[in-house]
Amino acid sequence: MIDTAKLFVTILRVLSKLKVDTLFPDSVYDVILCYHAIEDDESIFSVSPGMFEDHVKQLSSSYSLVSVPEIIATKNDTKLPRVAITFDDGYKSIFTSAYPILSANNTTACIFMVGDKNMIQKQTGKKILTKKEVSTLVSSEWQIGWHTQNHRDLRQLNLAELKRDFVRHKNILKKSLNVDINYVAYPFGFYNERVKRLAYKSNFVAGFTVDGFKANSRSFDKYAIDRVTISSEMTADDVRMLLTPVGLMLNRLFTRLWRFKDSR
Repeated sequence: MIDTAKLFVTILRVLSKLKVDTLFPDSVYDVILCYHAIEDDESIFSVSPGMFEDHVKQLSSSYSLVSVPEIIATKNDTKLPRVAITFDDGYKSIFTSAYPILSANNTTACIFMVGDKNMIQKQTGKKILTKKEVSTLVSSEWQIGWHTQNHRDLRQLNLAELKRDFVRHKNILKKSLNVDINYVAYPFGFYNERVKRLAYKSNFVAGFTVDGFKANSRSFDKYAIDRVTISSEMTADDVRMLLTPVGLMLNRLFTRLWRFKDSR
């Protein structure tokens, strides 16, 4: 994954030098970004606070920053691409680092939380959001979504396990945090028709993947809304190039290549 991410960023920088970002200047579309931790460490999925602040400044100046509910419920009637921000797993650094930066730019985000906090902390060594921190975020109009109990590939669960995850475990987190949970983000972005169907039957308003393309493609499906994963390698200029039509098409291709390589 690290080598693939570095290669992808290198290509983005070459394309930027070639002024490929000037193609399709009037394109209007929606993109949902997927971040994880906002801290300095060795993880490819961690973005440093300083780099994240640069990203947000770039996004604020070049795009229309909106919330996830706006992208789901409304059409883009602006002259700019709309961008929404999400975070997966529910790390404490979202509150300590991302929240002040986004608040300073009058922007909110959606956090997809894993039910088993101990598992995530043990696997990553990172602290998880507390109930009080979540409450503060929700009072600031942030959204809380479900990222499953154990972060497993949902395609591998039997129907009983899937129902238990989408209903019982989600409701435990919902009651624990005293928040509404209307969205689900599929771990690793993996899903199938059965997963989507059960997400609908479990009263989720929308389901999210990470296939690396626009959120509102021609075949818009509320239970397979695309997101774009941001890695530690990306500078603000890389993000700008990534969010062009050419950058997004390249990102979708690399996402598919990474998944093929990872499945072998």
